[in-house]
Amino acid sequence: MLVMNLKKIKMQIAPGGKGKKGKGKKKKGKGKKGKAKKKKPLPGEKIAELKGLDADHMLSVLIENHIVVRCRDRTINSLVGDFNYLGSVHHNADRKDEGKWEPQDPSVSQLRQSITEYCILPNGSAEIREAVTQQIKTVMLYGPAGAGKTHAVEAVANELGALLLHLTPAKLKGLFGGKSGPTKLVHMVMTVARDPAMQPVVIYIDECEQFFTGGKKNKDKDGPSRFKKDLLLYKNQALSPEHRVIIIGTTKLPENGDVKDMKAFFDKFLYFPFPDYSSRVLLWKHFLTQQIREGLRHYEAGHGTTRTSMVSGLTVNPAIPNAAFEEEIAQTIRFALERLSISSLAHISEGYSAGAIARTVRIIVTPRRVAMIRLRPLSNHDFIDNLAQQSINYQDDKALYMDFTRVITGLTDRRKKVEAIVSGDTGADKKGDKKAAAKKKK
Repeated sequence: MLVMNLKKIKMQIAPGGKGKKGKGKKKKGKGKKGKAKKKKPLPGEKIAELKGLDADHMLSVLIENHIVVRCRDRTINSLVGDFNYLGSVHHNADRKDEGKWEPQDPSVSQLRQSITEYCILPNGSAEIREAVTQQIKTVMLYGPAGAGKTHAVEAVANELGALLLHLTPAKLKGLFGGKSGPTKLVHMVMTVARDPAMQPVVIYIDECEQFFTGGKKNKDKDGPSRFKKDLLLYKNQALSPEHRVIIIGTTKLPENGDVKDMKAFFDKFLYFPFPDYSSRVLLWKHFLTQQIREGLRHYEAGHGTTRTSMVSGLTVNPAIPNAAFEEEIAQTIRFALERLSISSLAHISEGYSAGAIARTVRIIVTPRRVAMIRLRPLSNHDFIDNLAQQSINYQDDKALYMDFTRVITGLTDRRKKVEAIVSGDTGADKKGDKKAAAKKKK
């Protein structure tokens, strides 16, 4: 009996002692795991004003401040341009006799492909987004005014059916001031963007060089550069692979920004160049066709209903689309283009952006001019005077964009290293020379 009682006491004591030790170890293990999983809170979560707000309330605040905008009905295929065949030949050829190798300008066809691969396809589906190995959160588009950068952003938003958030220095001037103001805006933007009900989301940063000015002196305390720190922090910490969010920045003055800051924030850089000859031919045809079509519809819609066609001779009603009216439009476009030398217009418009060509066509080809096109056909002389009034800085701008491309791609640094190796000047030699000079001084 005594032996049995001793066994019971031993059994009661043994599990208890082991249990305490085991529990202690488990607690220690849990504590370590908990620390590893715990994420650092975002700066905006500490602001008292934002603690009680949900994504819907934050969206209403952004709408009131005109941050949320409606994009125009544009598609990626509406970026007009041809493939640069000559550039591809030059790029792949071995041309040692022509001095330093320079990268060729990307064609519009290549830009359409890159934008589709970087911005549209990965964000079209949550499953695709998570499956993509190389996560691209930010893209920067740079090039001359009128090259199609804003057009591309709106095309991305329209193709995705995305919510478009527009951040620009003009809109943010005087808004979200104070020490915590920039954090409030960026936190609201990212909270709305991360909400699955709002996705996909396109965050459009216009004139992005003003947001990334680096450590330059005399910078405006109320300027866009105050948002830089929060944008970089939230991009790295708030956006995860499952979030269908793409941030697109555009600039026509990339040299005014800080290269180091831009490289830290943007994952990809796409250069929108001046259009080449084949692209200019397509642009002239596209804008002339579009303007004649719209002008004919506008003019006929305001001048009665049923009438006799001035081209086909058939009775048509512009208010009711039919084959006869569409045929009249097609014949009018054909009649106008046959009397123009598109090739000559493409030659004289070298160095002008697509936007300059579009403005010239819109100014000359008005609805009234379209109505008189049979009596007074369009000629090349009609466009020359107005085209000459458009701004052009082709040579200067081209040089600046090429310099920025060399720096942002690392081509300049690689060239310097290669030149140093060829000449025999290495970094070690320079350090040795400096030490020798210091010893001589002593």
